[in-house]
Amino acid sequence: MPGEPSEFHWGAPGPPPPDPPGHRRARARTRRRSRVVVVGLVCAVAVVLGAVALLRQGGDAGGARAEGRVAAAGQERGVALRPSSARGHELFRREVPAGTPVGASFRTVRVWATSEVLVRTTKYAVEGLDPVTGTRRWTVPLSGRVCGASETMTSGGKVAVVFEPAKLEITHAPCSELAVIDISAGRKLWQKTIDGMDSSGDGHLVVAVTEEAVAVDWYREGWAPGARTYSLDGRRKLWAARPAGENRCSERLVRGGEGLYTLERCWSETLEYSYTVRLRDPVTGRTEWSFRSPRRDYWTFRLVSVNPTVLAITERADLADGVDESATRLMTVGEDGKLRAEIRLPTPARGCGGLQGTCGTVVAAGGKVYVKTGALAAGELTAYDFRTGKVAWRAEAAGGRRPLWPLRMDDSGEGLIAYEPASDSGSGTGGRVVRLDAEDGSREEWLRLPDASAEEQSQADGVVRGAPPLFAYGRLYFQLQATLGTADPPPALLAFGAEQG
Repeated sequence: MPGEPSEFHWGAPGPPPPDPPGHRRARARTRRRSRVVVVGLVCAVAVVLGAVALLRQGGDAGGARAEGRVAAAGQERGVALRPSSARGHELFRREVPAGTPVGASFRTVRVWATSEVLVRTTKYAVEGLDPVTGTRRWTVPLSGRVCGASETMTSGGKVAVVFEPAKLEITHAPCSELAVIDISAGRKLWQKTIDGMDSSGDGHLVVAVTEEAVAVDWYREGWAPGARTYSLDGRRKLWAARPAGENRCSERLVRGGEGLYTLERCWSETLEYSYTVRLRDPVTGRTEWSFRSPRRDYWTFRLVSVNPTVLAITERADLADGVDESATRLMTVGEDGKLRAEIRLPTPARGCGGLQGTCGTVVAAGGKVYVKTGALAAGELTAYDFRTGKVAWRAEAAGGRRPLWPLRMDDSGEGLIAYEPASDSGSGTGGRVVRLDAEDGSREEWLRLPDASAEEQSQADGVVRGAPPLFAYGRLYFQLQATLGTADPPPALLAFGAEQG
């Protein structure tokens, strides 16, 4: 399965393989300044909380209604709903398909949520489930294997999916088909063959949507045709980026949402690299603003948050410490494309994998950047001031024995929603969803998962692999991302909500 990188990263010396372009939205004049972009590893990571005043699951009766609003990794819409009770229980599970062989790599490419339906990609389809019972509501069959899908959706619930033209049981088939699906209605709006995608192998694929456009970009070593952009209604091909590798530079689409962002890397004969982030108009490809790295000694340069913009960096000097897939420094960039602050992290922010393309350790919103640092199984969560880079507060999981992974802000912008993973050692302790006050980091438990399923929670939890659990409308959904090691694998999808009564 393809990854969805949002960085450039090659571990071997020599000129880097070519790598393509992208674009951004100049129409997004109505940005919410407090809008959060969640970042995590394919990443899938990011995780979103939305809400509706009354759910069959239960919730605060005073909450505002949000029917039809949507939540997806990297996109937040609706009013955050605190579960009606902190006592959580299992809502439903969906198993790995029968016949999946041991040793196979199983990955849910993408999961989205609205107030009415939970939507996920399967191997050959996109399906909508009842968000409380897991009953299948609808299925949109596809001609071949799903290769990638947009991290976000439009305000009207439209997502983009790239897939193979036929169900070919070979390793490298062309991921040549693009479709836009309305997940609110459960139907495919249009499908077309991606122009120029005639080589076998999906490589590393990025799919993005905005309110006006759909963009697809991919590369494989020695082959990178450049990004393709289409109108959201599928009627027009808007523009195509030049193939990568020209003038010792390569530019790739890395993120969508309210706009399209690209990351360009240029290199010298001595392999010194410079990076440029660009915000591009998805209709014309015109650059709206750009930010160039101030130095040339960076090994990786990841765009881990947009609106506000945060970059995660690994320096060459850190490579000897084995942290080439972790961030050792952050940069915050203002809406004018100018550097606001550089933050040197005390320990690496792990979980920023090279090929997965997301960073499950960083959330930015409301004038702060929240970062999980330290070991994967422990560490602390630190809040930094976006403009100055100074520490605002630090927090640990209860007892300090487990990590705290930032998910997103609540809709008020006054609280960070974080996840404390299950511990399957000893008797086992279930995971927790907590809210941390944005000002002082004080903690409030929102949802406590049952201890009885701690081992399954731990197995299904893909937070380190780019698929943090999706917390939407007061419920928590795990999506399995793993190589199946036994004939009795953990659930492919595991859902939890508040216990009633």
